[in-house]
Amino acid sequence: MQYDWPEIERYNRAGYGVFVMVNQMPAGAKGNDKDITGIRAVFWEHDAVSKEEQWELARKMPMQPSFCVVSKRSIHFWYLIKEALIEHFRRIQRKLARLNGSDSTLQNPSRILRCAGTLHSKDPERPFLCRLLEVHPERVYTETEFEAMLDEVLPPDSPPPAGDSPAALPEKREYRRGTAEELDILCKECLFIRHCKEHANILGEPDWLAMTTEMAPYEGGVERIHEYSRHYPRYTPEETDAKIQHFRDSGTGPMLCTTIAEKGFVCPKLKDGGCPGVNAPAALPFVLKKTARPWYRETKSGSMILSRGVLAEHLKVRYPALHSSGLFHLYQDGVYLPFSDMEIDRLIYSHLLPEHSRSHDIKDVAYQWSIQIVVPPEELNPDSNIINVRNGLFHVKEGELTPHDPSYPSTIQINASYDPEADCPCFKKLITESLGPEYVDFVGAMTGYILSTSVKAEKAFFLVGSAASGKSTLIHLIEYLVGEKNKTSIAWQDLGENFQRVELFGKLLNSNADLPTKALDDAGLFKQLVSGDRISAARKFKSSFEFYPKAKFLFACNEMAVSVSDKSLGFFRRIIILPFDHTVPEDKRDPFLLYKLRCEADGILTFALSKLQELAANDYKFRIPERSKQALRKYMQSCNSAYLFCNEHCRIAPGAEISRLDLYNHYKKFAEQYSLKPMSQERFNASVERLYGQEEVFRSRTSGKRRKSWIGLEYDPKGGCESGDFDYALGLTETPLLADALEASQREEEQMRQAPQQVDDLLDF
Repeated sequence: MQYDWPEIERYNRAGYGVFVMVNQMPAGAKGNDKDITGIRAVFWEHDAVSKEEQWELARKMPMQPSFCVVSKRSIHFWYLIKEALIEHFRRIQRKLARLNGSDSTLQNPSRILRCAGTLHSKDPERPFLCRLLEVHPERVYTETEFEAMLDEVLPPDSPPPAGDSPAALPEKREYRRGTAEELDILCKECLFIRHCKEHANILGEPDWLAMTTEMAPYEGGVERIHEYSRHYPRYTPEETDAKIQHFRDSGTGPMLCTTIAEKGFVCPKLKDGGCPGVNAPAALPFVLKKTARPWYRETKSGSMILSRGVLAEHLKVRYPALHSSGLFHLYQDGVYLPFSDMEIDRLIYSHLLPEHSRSHDIKDVAYQWSIQIVVPPEELNPDSNIINVRNGLFHVKEGELTPHDPSYPSTIQINASYDPEADCPCFKKLITESLGPEYVDFVGAMTGYILSTSVKAEKAFFLVGSAASGKSTLIHLIEYLVGEKNKTSIAWQDLGENFQRVELFGKLLNSNADLPTKALDDAGLFKQLVSGDRISAARKFKSSFEFYPKAKFLFACNEMAVSVSDKSLGFFRRIIILPFDHTVPEDKRDPFLLYKLRCEADGILTFALSKLQELAANDYKFRIPERSKQALRKYMQSCNSAYLFCNEHCRIAPGAEISRLDLYNHYKKFAEQYSLKPMSQERFNASVERLYGQEEVFRSRTSGKRRKSWIGLEYDPKGGCESGDFDYALGLTETPLLADALEASQREEEQMRQAPQQVDDLLDF
């Protein structure tokens, strides 16, 4: 059969899964068990344990797999089979499951598994590239020898069932059917069912099947399943009905909360032992009906009185949370995530009876809850040495990973795990080809710095170059690592707007992949933000508050904005330019590159953290490549004609001197020669003083008049200050310039003044 791989890739990139039918089936068949015409392989997977443990299990088995495919949660082990009967397939699959404790539901001959070389994209933010681990086509077993090897190692106290008789199959159990009212309680109270409804358009197959097992036993459950499912892009009523009927025919009951957690959604309540008396979501309405809510008190007349304070106390204990800058943050998966007012209102509403779910009841409970958990903004993410990653808290200086801890008020978590064994060859190749090998370590350090909450480097990063040069790919990759909730996208020209500025609160990154070149009117604020100085901001309809911004600035543009309000060295010192000079030819562009890079997220994070450790050890001073230094010099000179003049015609010369007026006149001629608008003398002098740092008032040896002059600075009509002069001024080198030249000149004059006195002292002796 011929496959249209470009078409398959197009669908795969759009989020569709690509699967392989394990066993033989005629073309055009629907893919039901009755359509299978031959057995080609048996298989197993075990996503309840780590991939390393799965690999060890496979190695201990008497038969070795024909090939192995790594999926997102597990490894699929395939064993090619010949001379096998279809009616024996389930029996062999059950034996495999009992032998290694793997998924016992993988028994149907029409099972499909993910195709190697395609993307597993149920979570669009974290796609996984399925790939082959091993391929051994020569390993082909007959049914007889394969089953004999299984029987040899099966535990004696777990004999296999005799054939596939009805007695060997699970008995069909009867479960109580819930009422429509109880179904409403389930949909309102159960966090898992609410998750399924809210994420219906992207819900994974395991979670959808689990939802089906919970709702089908209720009156109106089938209709509710269809209601929640129809938002899924590939929903069909026929397929949904078939799966519901398959569940009913299987004789199994609702899926347990722990099983749901193993396969997909992890309920936050499981961390506290789950809902008391509930082991499956379907049981929740029955338990709630029997369980008194302590925030309600029944009167003699039978009516219920709500105690808002008791409910607020219950919420504080039940849901680890904090309240800061006007927002609730609830602790989930190791991080405090922001929740909107509407989401908090819905959470409180789920604890109330209908007669007490009025707006003022909800608002008062929210207020009483919030005042108990207030955390000032400056106390969030307090330790810049700690970076919250998916699998723990990474301590930069120590290079250690510790478990997540709700006592640490972290509101930012990186979208990757720390793995010392992981690598990132695609990432390093991208940097090498786009910028050059000298940038690999620098971009690693830059990425690590962006992922941290430290702002000690006081740098903003600009990726400058033509289209299709890798700028946007690098920015989108770093945005992915930072995480959607931890970034914002404000152009640096719009940072002065109060309601825009507030978006920087609690963020790690402010990025823009297509920065406009219009004028920057408030460069002073930009300097404050890059340095992490305290600023004031406000959300609409809420009080203003102050905070220390920790967001780094990462922009991409074809060229830098030349018109800036602040042309001081302090502004330019905060900028690092990465020149993307190489355009990738269209025929060499990889449409899957960003997906491949995302698959290296753990390796990129680990590499970036190692370079961040080096940066921290160097007091957060970047080792900037020479091409970036050159780009910054050119940008500074294009913004400030005084800097351009000094670069062309001034140089450091100990003992030299030139009056400020003479130097300004030379500058005006220079500006006229190159059709530049000259600065006023006051602004020119200020620029030179910022650049070189010194001026001196002295008496001229010829006229005897006092005049202001530059000491240690020389005008050269033929031009040429060395680049090192600008490097020091821009913070690119630690070599002192004019200040040292002046100090040396002053020491020499002091020695000459002391010389006569020293001679007199000698004569007196």
